[in-house]
Amino acid sequence: MDITEVRERVNIPDISDIPGGTEKADIQEGEIQESKGFYKLNWVQRIGFGAGDLAQNFIFQTVGSYILFFYTDVYILTGDTSKAASAAGTLMLIQSVIDVIWSPIVGTFVIYVNIKIK
Repeated sequence: MDITEVRERVNIPDISDIPGGTEKADIQEGEIQESKGFYKLNWVQRIGFGAGDLAQNFIFQTVGSYILFFYTDVYILTGDTSKAASAAGTLMLIQSVIDVIWSPIVGTFVIYVNIKIK
């Protein structure tokens, strides 16, 4: 799917459709620029998105570490403290393998299935 198909689906007018606009309009510094269907971001925007992603991953890893601690020291998975760490690690490995298989399936579904919400 290219950018013209996306514009048609969401009714975004082309720059040339705007009165006084041209196909190659002057874009001010800091604005989002369109390049072959992708948006070119400046360095401030890249750092902003990266900082948000860093914060999200920090929270995710904190929760994951706490769950591992809970399984091994509080809940004592399998009832034996010597086997709790291996059982918790195996449980997290199985979850990761399922996620590796499931995420592309859901992503493909979202891309190719057009659900109309009324």
